[in-house]
This record gives sequence, C-alpha cells and structure tokens, in this order.
Amino acid sequence: MGLAPEAQSLKVSDLLLPETKEWDLAKIELTLPFHKDQILRIRPSRVKAADELVWLKNTTGEYSTRSGYMIQSEARTAEPPTNQVSALDWLANVWNVKTLEKVKVFIWRSLHDALQQSK
Repeated sequence: MGLAPEAQSLKVSDLLLPETKEWDLAKIELTLPFHKDQILRIRPSRVKAADELVWLKNTTGEYSTRSGYMIQSEARTAEPPTNQVSALDWLANVWNVKTLEKVKVFIWRSLHDALQQSK
C-alpha cells in the first residue's frame, strides 16, 4: 500500500495556497491525510524557492545506482525488528499455515522475492 496515484506526483507547491504560500489544509487532508501532522510540522519557505527533487540518501542530493544499491544491501543485512509480533519461521512453516492454498503460494513467492511487479 502506498500513495494514491494522484498524490505520487505532487510537489510541495501543490499543497500551498497560491496567495499566502501557507499550507492548504483542505488539500492536505484530502490527498495525504496520514501524513498531515508531519507535513504541518514543516514551515513553508517565504523565499518562494522553486521545488526540486532531492535524494536524501546521497550527500549530493542526486540519486545514483550506487546509493540505491547500498540501501538495498543495508536492507538485506539489517537485523529484523525486535518488536516482532511472532517468531514464526515463515519460510519453514508456510505450507503449514491454515489458509487458502493461493495465500500460501503468495506468502511463499513474497518470501522468495518472486512476485511479479508492474512498472
């Protein structure tokens, strides 16, 4: 689950009132309700600087395949969260779960990174 398609290409300026350059609360509530509190903690610029895309995982602010690879590598080697609800070994027990066969296949595929993805 992610952002709604109409919210994926939003710019900061799309969430500001054109006249005052303050947050458009109604638009934020409509398009990004789960992020409203985080957004409202940010103070809009008074300088009217142009929007730009920034990749926060690189000191230059630009995406590189190296920085993307490093993030993926870190995610693979990261320790599992300590607040896990269950210590169930899904890989070993996927076929023992009491659920529909298609759900078992989905779980197995997701554990083996074998899910088909669209662009």
